[in-house]
Amino acid sequence: MILWTLIAAAWSAELRAVRAGDTVESIAESLGDVALASAIRGLNDLGADEQPLIGQLLTLPSPTVPQVEQQSFLVSVIGEVTVRYPTASSASPARAFSSLPTGSVVCTGEDSNASLRLASSCAGQGFESDDVALFEETCVEVRSVVASELGRSTVLRVLSGSISVADRASGGPARITVQAGPGVAMGQGGFRVHLEPSASLRAEALTRELAVLGAGAETVLSAGQGVRVRPDAPPGEIVDLLGAGPLLEPGPGVPLRRPVFRWEPDPEAFGYLFSIAGDQLHTKILYQEPLVEPAHIPKLLLLTTRDEGGLWWRVASFDHLGFLGLPTPARPFGLPLEE
Repeated sequence: MILWTLIAAAWSAELRAVRAGDTVESIAESLGDVALASAIRGLNDLGADEQPLIGQLLTLPSPTVPQVEQQSFLVSVIGEVTVRYPTASSASPARAFSSLPTGSVVCTGEDSNASLRLASSCAGQGFESDDVALFEETCVEVRSVVASELGRSTVLRVLSGSISVADRASGGPARITVQAGPGVAMGQGGFRVHLEPSASLRAEALTRELAVLGAGAETVLSAGQGVRVRPDAPPGEIVDLLGAGPLLEPGPGVPLRRPVFRWEPDPEAFGYLFSIAGDQLHTKILYQEPLVEPAHIPKLLLLTTRDEGGLWWRVASFDHLGFLGLPTPARPFGLPLEE
């Protein structure tokens, strides 16, 4: 549960990535008090006239508006998932609904997935949260989780692997920042970030605009675009992401009487990523498999319909540069009822 209690004395330090055009003064003004500029400089060892570099992560002072107490936690755990808390010397097995204080590191093993619920807010439009899905063999550190009248702010660091950030920012301002290797990606949700074996960041904007920062430069992606940031280099050339052909079998809501999934092939695709989740947004990934052909017959498929979200499947295409494209709309399916 999220505790909606106004903080009186304690506050959670917010981190913010510097974008093109940002100054210490403009950031202070965004916090509601231009006088905070001197405090920002003091917290970040900046001289009286010094401005931060694009992509630099600044520690911000307490804003003048009240913050809302946050309790981040694991939403789902599939397979071997561990969490190392900031006060612990080693990791321990993770469990769903375990809390994640700032500084926690969550890791997924082979054929394992997890989803995190981070900064949350409740406004007139309803409940909103920053939800992140971890692919297999991924480690992330929770660096900052803050919510106030100014909106939500989450900062994660990807230590290895890949994550997907759900698009749930319709109810108010949100800033989701992901560090990975040499770069930073920052948006309101609806994007993926990968830390490649080469230590490059690969970012893919799916449903919203995404700012990608590296080596003192910024590139803004529109939905349907991707970019790679290599070490010690600014963001590279923008790439248009592939789509994926319509899903064919099983039909919408049809019980899966035989484990066969098919979709229209993409002539430009070098492969596909097939996934099944326990929710339409695909934050609770239950099964995931990279494929060459536009069909999948799992050798073993252990699924449950106990989740209120049901079962949903979708597909995304890989291109020759390694970018994962736009996923198909998720389609629901069911399991045969027991007789």
